[in-house]
Amino acid sequence: SRRQRQMCIRDRRIAVARALLVPCRLLLLDEPAASLDAHSEQRVMQALTHASSEQTTLLVTHQLEGLADWDDVWVMQDGQIIEQGDYATLARAGGVFSALLAHRQEEI
Repeated sequence: SRRQRQMCIRDRRIAVARALLVPCRLLLLDEPAASLDAHSEQRVMQALTHASSEQTTLLVTHQLEGLADWDDVWVMQDGQIIEQGDYATLARAGGVFSALLAHRQEEI
């Protein structure tokens, strides 16, 4: 229902806020910006990018925007890491990651 979806979004926002307020050695995030509007997603990802400079952060996401700011990108397919490197290198490599970027550009 709509009410349940709104509660889920609220719970996700609270969890991300708590994670950002309490510094830790490892921050593990699974689609932290899912179900957020574009403006909120951008603000959350900016805050997470900033927080990641202070601690080790593992971010699982389908969102390609903003990944250029992260140290390392791992591309998974069928549960296996198939590519690993920095954003610029993977974007030029002609592999799965560059194909995802090209597909994303076509959508825009």
